[in-house]
Amino acid sequence: MPGVRVEPRNDGTVMVTVRRKADPQIARHWETQLTGRNGRKWGRLWIDANKAAAHERRRHALWQEGRSTRGMPAFNRDECPGAMFICETQEIADVEVCCATENQAFGRDLYRALRQELGRKLDWWEVRFRFID
Repeated sequence: MPGVRVEPRNDGTVMVTVRRKADPQIARHWETQLTGRNGRKWGRLWIDANKAAAHERRRHALWQEGRSTRGMPAFNRDECPGAMFICETQEIADVEVCCATENQAFGRDLYRALRQELGRKLDWWEVRFRFID
């Protein structure tokens, strides 16, 4: 089974299933942020494929993290929820320094799974996440 599976529903939502074992550090970060008490911080999430808006959300999330991880090839900064998502509460994404390879693999798998199931029109699907072993 791939690390990320996407199932569109007839009600305009899409269920994203994340396998913890595929990318454990990133899955832990996203699960911690998107479930339980922290999940209420974000409210509902939608895909906003507008690249300019995603760039602005990323900039807002990363400016407060201080020094960049540029020049540190083993490290990356993971935003949760990712910049392609807009949250109901308009909170700025949580950022965590993580393994660059794992972070890039997770982002690539998530985007590919969404594109494969939803096609080129990604905008405004409500997204719900679940995490499995």
